[in-house]
Amino acid sequence: MENKIKEVYEDSVKNKVKGKDLISMPFNDFVKEHLCLIKILLEGSREDLINESESQKKELCKYLKERGLDFDEAKEEFGESK
Repeated sequence: MENKIKEVYEDSVKNKVKGKDLISMPFNDFVKEHLCLIKILLEGSREDLINESESQKKELCKYLKERGLDFDEAKEEFGESK
């Protein structure tokens, strides 16, 4: 049992998100953004969906660029459905 606990602990330390792999935002902003996204996904017109998609892509590209990636590389590395 002790070895299993040690193994789980070592895995959790090894897989801990650090530095450049962590993107954070204030909780209130997170909630507001997701409420907006949910409303657009449920009730938005085709134009609303396209506009929000472009906005999300722009935000993603900003963070990708900071890490030396572009949108197409991210799609290839992370997959669109992963």
